[in-house]
Amino acid sequence: MIQMLGRLILGRILGLRSFKFYSKGRKFLIYYKYKKSQRKTLRLFYCSNRIPPRLCEKNKLFKILLTNSCHNSLINLYQIKQTIMNANAKVLDSQQLLIHWQGHRNLTRRVIEAFPEKDLFEFSIGGMRPFAKLALELLAIGGPALKSIVEGTINEFDESFNPTTKAEILAKWDEETETINEYFSQISEERFQEMFNLFGQYEFPIYQNILYFVDNEIHHRGQGYVYLRALGIEPPFFWERQR
Repeated sequence: MIQMLGRLILGRILGLRSFKFYSKGRKFLIYYKYKKSQRKTLRLFYCSNRIPPRLCEKNKLFKILLTNSCHNSLINLYQIKQTIMNANAKVLDSQQLLIHWQGHRNLTRRVIEAFPEKDLFEFSIGGMRPFAKLALELLAIGGPALKSIVEGTINEFDESFNPTTKAEILAKWDEETETINEYFSQISEERFQEMFNLFGQYEFPIYQNILYFVDNEIHHRGQGYVYLRALGIEPPFFWERQR
């Protein structure tokens, strides 16, 4: 702490500027002084990996010659900033993940609609379950799982819902759509990394459980496509995800 304070005071006296950044998982703070010249170079006075970083807001293409042992090459400050921003950028956020999942659910709903009433509950191939049974499995997972995650409760997997008509399945599907929207929005970004023992059987990070929900639905919907083809029915285009 004393050393850090001393460096800050010295920096003020000498008119040094600072630039904080990450490099290979380490935290760095560099002190430099801008020297006006055609080369626009900045000379390093000190480099530390002990001070918490703060993203540099400089957009100028200055270069700095690092004389400390931690680096021995020219570094472009703008490139460092872009590297930091890219490293912290997300592939997709939670809302985009929800939209992706609900898009798959919209498609699965159309697959349910495409089945004749009788075949939805009775038709199968190779001993596999009828598509109504597969849809009931999906209904027992999504909404109940998210409710359990948000409330922090461990509930057993429950497939007790026992509809006898396509209309009942579709109504329940729409009900679970709203349940998923309601509870998904209550999961913070940080919680997606938490471990959760889903249904008391599957202990994985929350994000892995949610990805499994989507994978499992795609898997079973593929069975539904095979059933529809066998029945001579054209299934929905798999890329059409809007309701």
